[in-house]
Amino acid sequence: MDKLQVALLQLPVVADKDENLTKAALGLREAAGKGARLVVLPEMWTTPYDTAVFADYAEGRTGKTATFLSNMARELEMVIVGGSIPEKDKAGRIYNTAFVFDAQGEPLAYHRKKHLFDIDIAGGQYFRESDVLTPGEESTTFETLGWTFGLGICFDVRFPDQALDMVRQGADCLIYPAAFNPSTGPLHWELLMRARAMDAQSWLLACAPARQTDGGYVSWAHSLVVNPWGTVEHDLGTGAQVRIASLYKESIETVRAQIPIRGIQA
Repeated sequence: MDKLQVALLQLPVVADKDENLTKAALGLREAAGKGARLVVLPEMWTTPYDTAVFADYAEGRTGKTATFLSNMARELEMVIVGGSIPEKDKAGRIYNTAFVFDAQGEPLAYHRKKHLFDIDIAGGQYFRESDVLTPGEESTTFETLGWTFGLGICFDVRFPDQALDMVRQGADCLIYPAAFNPSTGPLHWELLMRARAMDAQSWLLACAPARQTDGGYVSWAHSLVVNPWGTVEHDLGTGAQVRIASLYKESIETVRAQIPIRGIQA
């Protein structure tokens, strides 16, 4: 499949998990109605982005949110990259995990965030995911719809070796559910996403929560679609919306042929 229709769901996130699921269902149905074959949700879209509450919202791989995503994927016959949620394993460890379901509602991939968000910006953001979360250990790729996708989460994008590892596994498109903030967002959000697309010579989809300033963690938003030349094709701004985009295999082949980078083709 040379052309692929995808969608980004830049959703507002509230404290009520059921309300978040309801809003996601509306967005998923809108995306399917506009022809999307694959849709991406934001990082931590079922919970406030707050380490103090991650344990309260955490679920296993057969929990409420996983069941919701599986059912929606089956109903809409659409691949769903379910952003990320707090995942609790049988030992009680909590991860920041992306769940992916195929168009039949079957689990296709899981990615546990490898690089946890621990920052202390002077005069700006302080946040430590490692106070609560356990890091993942693997780079993640999956195949569907004739494409290979690489999947990271937010802070993972700062590590080019992880992106190149996914490309060497065949990734045509990198996907990053993410939630940058007003301290790092203006400086690094677009820069990093464009850099990873350029390094990988692949498409890149970055999906963030919509911006809300009424308390708690504030998302920079600005979900992006970046092409293999490193050019931003879509920037969703700060509000809640569903955006459809078209990805083309031909553009990957063109840039890799015109600017061969040693290591990507290895």
